[in-house]
Amino acid sequence: FHVHLGVLELPLAVPGTWFGTTTTSLGSAPLLVALGSDLTNQRLLVTTTATFLVAVVVFALVVADVLDRSLLWWKPPVLVAYSLGAAKLLSPVGYHAAAFYITSWGYSVLAGMFLKTVFSRQRPCISMPGRERLGQLRLLPLHEHLCMGYTAIESFPSGDACGGAVASTCLHLVTGGQSLLVWLPMLLSAYGRMFIWAHHFADVVVGAGIGVAITLAANRLIQWQSCTWFELLACMLIFTVMKKGVEKLRPELPKELAGGKHYYG
Repeated sequence: FHVHLGVLELPLAVPGTWFGTTTTSLGSAPLLVALGSDLTNQRLLVTTTATFLVAVVVFALVVADVLDRSLLWWKPPVLVAYSLGAAKLLSPVGYHAAAFYITSWGYSVLAGMFLKTVFSRQRPCISMPGRERLGQLRLLPLHEHLCMGYTAIESFPSGDACGGAVASTCLHLVTGGQSLLVWLPMLLSAYGRMFIWAHHFADVVVGAGIGVAITLAANRLIQWQSCTWFELLACMLIFTVMKKGVEKLRPELPKELAGGKHYYG
């Protein structure tokens, strides 16, 4: 189901990718969660806003094919160092919130990667009736890369909806559950992924469920207020090792999908 909204389509599609691509999910989202834990911190507010605006500009230029889309997955360790370092300098409580978000995001994405490999479900942009109309849509640069390589068979579950759910659950925890608005990242991310034909409905539901469940479980084990670089480093090491194991389980690609770069979505 797709409603043609013209220029309004881009704002709807942005949240769908914001919490899955590393440039935005590790560069700006940790600061958003940090700000949620320290809403009166003006310096943190300015830094978060500036980082968000830079990320929006990069995202827009990628969609316009001015910049290479690989920038949306740019150097995760550098992004983690930036967001965590900024939170550490600006807010003690924000530092713990940012570290907890990145840790939860890492474990959630790892779980999603494993399930993607096991199910190898084709994305709707290459498997559903009506896909021939995609070339007429304004958002072609956003879903073009989904149609080639292993990304094409990584529909279930949605990693972006999972990331949006991690962000929403973290915001729920750090704000004490004071507002239902914290769940907007999860809802907009899930809808945005379906909007650009990147995922089926079941993909985003299960992806969001994974993000919520793992984040809540992580909070039971380590408590977000006490999460530090140590827990984050452990997550990064486990992620690196397990990711290599998951990649070895990948099935052989159909010839018609072979080729093209691989992006995690």
